[in-house]
Amino acid sequence: MVAFVPLGTYLMYRSTRGISRVTQAANEAAQGFLDPNMVVDADGEIGELQEAFKAMAFNLRKTIKHIEYLAHVDGVTQLPNRLKFENTAVQLIDLSPRAKGAVLFFDLDRFKTINDMHGHAVGDELLKHIAERIRSLVAEFFKPHVTSAPFVARFAGDEFIAVLPGMTDAEKLMELSETIIEKIGRPVRVGSLSLIVRASMGIALYPQDGARSEDVLRCADMAMYRSKEEGRDQATIFNEKIREEALERQKIESHLMNALDNDELRVFYQPKIDLTSGQIIGSEALLRWSNPELGNVPPFKFVPIAEECGLMTPIGEFVLRQSLEDMNRLRTEGHDLKIAVNVAPVQFQSIYFTDRTLGILGESGFPLDRLELEITESSVMDDPQRVMGQIMPIKEEGVLLAIDDFGTGYSSLNTLATMPFDTIKIDRSFVRDMAEDENQRAIVQLILMMARQLKMNTVVEGIETPLQFDQLRAWGATYAQGFLWSPPVDYKAFASMVRNGLDTSAVIDAKVVSH
Repeated sequence: MVAFVPLGTYLMYRSTRGISRVTQAANEAAQGFLDPNMVVDADGEIGELQEAFKAMAFNLRKTIKHIEYLAHVDGVTQLPNRLKFENTAVQLIDLSPRAKGAVLFFDLDRFKTINDMHGHAVGDELLKHIAERIRSLVAEFFKPHVTSAPFVARFAGDEFIAVLPGMTDAEKLMELSETIIEKIGRPVRVGSLSLIVRASMGIALYPQDGARSEDVLRCADMAMYRSKEEGRDQATIFNEKIREEALERQKIESHLMNALDNDELRVFYQPKIDLTSGQIIGSEALLRWSNPELGNVPPFKFVPIAEECGLMTPIGEFVLRQSLEDMNRLRTEGHDLKIAVNVAPVQFQSIYFTDRTLGILGESGFPLDRLELEITESSVMDDPQRVMGQIMPIKEEGVLLAIDDFGTGYSSLNTLATMPFDTIKIDRSFVRDMAEDENQRAIVQLILMMARQLKMNTVVEGIETPLQFDQLRAWGATYAQGFLWSPPVDYKAFASMVRNGLDTSAVIDAKVVSH
């Protein structure tokens, strides 16, 4: 017995030692600690159990790492994704009170057009190239100026973001950012396609623009939108004026959402004058908004917001419906007037634009040959074939078409000649400087001559002086509108002008009016 007890104890220890090790590893795994390097030191079935547990721990750890990779890396560009950026930004900014640096917010301009025209596969391939270009350019230009490696991530869709620890020189930031934007805009080869996509950038500095990463990002985002508003393909550094305007924009957006339902929108009319007879032959319908809290909000402030918020389609339909109704009232009095109504570029993005427009025209009973739809040249040039497909059924019903703000964009004269336009509207910017600028006079004369050759009417905007009136009439312009005769007025005032006629000898003081 004296010999058997120690021997039995030893044998039991040898037989259970491996199980104890597996039990310990299982308890650690339950707490989140996986050890794929567990020692296998038992024989028989217990040794096999240790081997199986070790293999299981190894595969679980590998799977967890893959899940973490998928959770933090963008699948298209292989850059860190938004979640990884947010975690990293908290470490670099929120948890480092003494940290200084900059955040860059990139947004690709009109990337959706490429997706729509060439498909998402081409779009994804382009994003890969652009992502690598941004990553390498940020590393190349900013690495010498930062205290630790720049962090670049894909934030969402066509948006990218970079954190530059230690980079606080605003002048250098702008200089290098403009270089990067220029290089981003160079052609990218995707298969047989050579594609160009440009970027708008916003820049915010920390801690002056925010002590939290969330605040700094918001400031960079606001600065990026300022870049877009000022023409895209550029960089803007955040400042307090941008914050104030963003707050104003937010307030406008909030009230605008209910403006149509609250009957706050009105249609004003600016008389259109026949330059030969000097008589009113029609008008342009212009949208106006008066809010109880905000007062009269200028169109240049609220129209872009309406376009971005998806409100422009119902608002555009309201303007068309109301203007046709008003002109019908004057027709019952015997006044045969034309009416010109603007079509916002975003309205063409709706697949129902043609059907809904034709429905409104049919319901109105207004003679369609007295209606003219004004289309900006930018909306035409973005996708001529699609716009043609939408406006031709309307044109075939007898509606006239005008190209608006001609000369301010990038019109192709060949496209202009082949599109079914009846009228060219010459932008007020050419007229304003005619007296002092010989080149502007030459441009106006050339446009008028081209219109005659194409057998198109012309409407000149922004006539404010008798001299401008005399020159344009002598050069053969067809129609005109401007403060020389009247600013945009409500229906009641316009109807009074139509009934009583204009005092063409009176020159109204020149003012600047926005659409």
